[in-house]
Amino acid sequence: MKKSHSATREKGMCASSETGDKFSPGRSISNCTCDVCTGDDRNLERKIQEHQELDESLGVLGSHSQVPQGLLVGKRIIALYDELEEGSKLYHRTFYDLFQIAIQTRKTTRRAVGYIAHSARWFYGEESEVYEEAERFRKYPSSHRNHLLGDL
Repeated sequence: MKKSHSATREKGMCASSETGDKFSPGRSISNCTCDVCTGDDRNLERKIQEHQELDESLGVLGSHSQVPQGLLVGKRIIALYDELEEGSKLYHRTFYDLFQIAIQTRKTTRRAVGYIAHSARWFYGEESEVYEEAERFRKYPSSHRNHLLGDL
């Protein structure tokens, strides 16, 4: 199984694990043995910095109901996770952020419930409480506090 890679807030730090669910934080990139750090990725620092900046802007865009921009930023974050071989917890968090942004407009509500259902099924499984909550939002999107907030 491929190792996953997670960039922490401290510049130049990495966390690796076999499953992607349990990280061992605090490894220096120069000493890390994960596939990303040992590969020929000379842009690793730039990607980590881009991820941090985009992650910070995602919350701001969502809180200001800037739905189209937020969805684009979220998709770029997902692409960076793929490039950095991130663990599944980060994917779930970003898909939930995308859900909270997309639920804000009638035009993107269907996409919103797709984000949360996919994430809950993939990360938690269909027998989980998280999946049940996602299904509730799918059936009753208006039950979420952000529903159509951007259409006001």
